[in-house]
Amino acid sequence: MDISKSVMILTVFLVSLLAPQKVNSEEASASKKIRSNPFINAEHIIDDQAQRVLGPKISGRYVPELAGFDQAISGVMLAWNIQGGSVALAKDGKIIYARGFGISDSSGKEVLPDSLFRVASVSKIITGMAILRLCNESKLKLSDKVVPLLKELINESKISDDRWKDITVENLLYHNSGIPQNDAWAKRIKSVSTDKNTPSEAVKYLTGQRLDFTPGSQNIYNNQNYLFLGRIIECVTGIKYSDYVKKELLVPMGILNMEIGRSKKNQKYPKEVEYGLGQNLPKLESVSSMSDEMVDAPYSYSLESMDSFGGWIASAADLVRFVTFFDGFSGPKDFIDETFWQKMVYKPEFPYIKDQTDPWQGIGWQVRKNGSGFNYWHCGSIWGTKSEVVRTADGYVWSWIFNGEVDQNVVDQLMWLAKSKMPKVPDINLTPELFPNSNL
Repeated sequence: MDISKSVMILTVFLVSLLAPQKVNSEEASASKKIRSNPFINAEHIIDDQAQRVLGPKISGRYVPELAGFDQAISGVMLAWNIQGGSVALAKDGKIIYARGFGISDSSGKEVLPDSLFRVASVSKIITGMAILRLCNESKLKLSDKVVPLLKELINESKISDDRWKDITVENLLYHNSGIPQNDAWAKRIKSVSTDKNTPSEAVKYLTGQRLDFTPGSQNIYNNQNYLFLGRIIECVTGIKYSDYVKKELLVPMGILNMEIGRSKKNQKYPKEVEYGLGQNLPKLESVSSMSDEMVDAPYSYSLESMDSFGGWIASAADLVRFVTFFDGFSGPKDFIDETFWQKMVYKPEFPYIKDQTDPWQGIGWQVRKNGSGFNYWHCGSIWGTKSEVVRTADGYVWSWIFNGEVDQNVVDQLMWLAKSKMPKVPDINLTPELFPNSNL
């Protein structure tokens, strides 16, 4: 979506949102300014006065050079009635912006820069990078066959399609394995007891189904690829997926609060936000219980069983910090060497991709060539959560997460616009205060 369309959509939302409100004189002045010219020179969504009066509360260090991000995110939240957000930005490995927006729960608790949000499919970059780390340490090969790696879970006599035996780790990473799409396990999940609703049980069940296509013959995004990768990490390391990620990746980086989220609202972590506040989302049948209980849509998932493909909770700063160890820049030393970094971003050599134009599916990322470098990114989306992480060819990494529904294309375009309007890169490094427990 181009920026003019983004502006038009947000203008309509802002006008419809603000018109019926009863406001005092200061609010009226700001509201009139938005309605008469809601995007000052199409550079920002709302100006400073409007942001102060009508926008969400913002926590974290104010950085004047990056005020455009404050205004952009505030405008998005006003337009879509989003209650809480987390945004962070790094340049050359140093975090220069980390702010919390709005409220985290129905009590009005403020979102802080370290508040935790579900990140949905952005979890796949965590899993993909963990696999590359194991490969970098020669504990795993991209060419390794999946069935032997998962011999503790898979009974080969029950495999219904011999093509399963051809699937490699690389096929899973690039979403070209042919593993059956989500419906197969989703249809099964309600008919088994809660203690059987686990990633390992999903592996056992799915390997009894026929593949959707021959491994390596086409590329179809599928959560189950990364569900299998999580189990491979467990079989190779001998420890739980999330424990490996924390011990070998997150803790050395100083990231201490990330967790696999929990399905039920009353089980959320102390720093975690609530989801779908004020957006009147539908009620859906819960898949985390055997009953036919109808719950608010964000709490209908079995988040624990989504661990390696959609289960993590994090702040935007956590995600940015993580990616700075896999960005190929001169900041903190990458956790993989140049060979594996190139493997991560270069166009893979599969027949289906030979004539494919930008973007292409990299390892854990969508990738696009940009001059002599690469932009790469991943989005996440489940009910009540929208997220994105972006790494740019010119040295930036950023992330945004909301606890509500929003058009992700609009947010993506506005983040790029805010970045382009920065007067200069601020001389600031927030990393030591955000992650004091890391020496890296």
